[in-house]
Amino acid sequence: MKADNRAKEQAATRAKVATDEGDFNLDEDMAAGDEFMAIKPWKGAIKEPTGFKRPPANQEKAPQVTIEPEWVYGYRGSMTKNNLGMLKDGSMAYFAAGLGITMDGDGASQRFFDLHKDDITGMGFSPDGVHCVTGENGRKPAAYIWDGLTMQKKHKLIGNGILRSI
Repeated sequence: MKADNRAKEQAATRAKVATDEGDFNLDEDMAAGDEFMAIKPWKGAIKEPTGFKRPPANQEKAPQVTIEPEWVYGYRGSMTKNNLGMLKDGSMAYFAAGLGITMDGDGASQRFFDLHKDDITGMGFSPDGVHCVTGENGRKPAAYIWDGLTMQKKHKLIGNGILRSI
């Protein structure tokens, strides 16, 4: 009984939509799925404001600004191993997002290794307590060997069949 009423309501809705919208076929258009946003009702309704001027042509360029992190809150602990280590000077090295981070022993300051282009997924430490290695996700992932005390890159490792993640 309810199924019959529901089918009648759907048929009535389809008929109303077909008459209101011309040749719009609800079954075909909604079932196809691969024409996402093919019907754009706002195209004719939205107009530029009066006095609108297009932005200058250089809007595609990056701004002339340098941004540096002051403090990183957080730590990636899920789905990773060996992601926190002690360095020779007593600081801790770890990672969050795309940054390698060292925090001094009393937790008052952080330093950042920021050459990664994507999220870091793994980290390793040398036995001497100086060098760190971090690997990233991405289309062409890279691993960096860097000095945990000076935050300077020592080597960049790329290619060699590494796909998507290190």
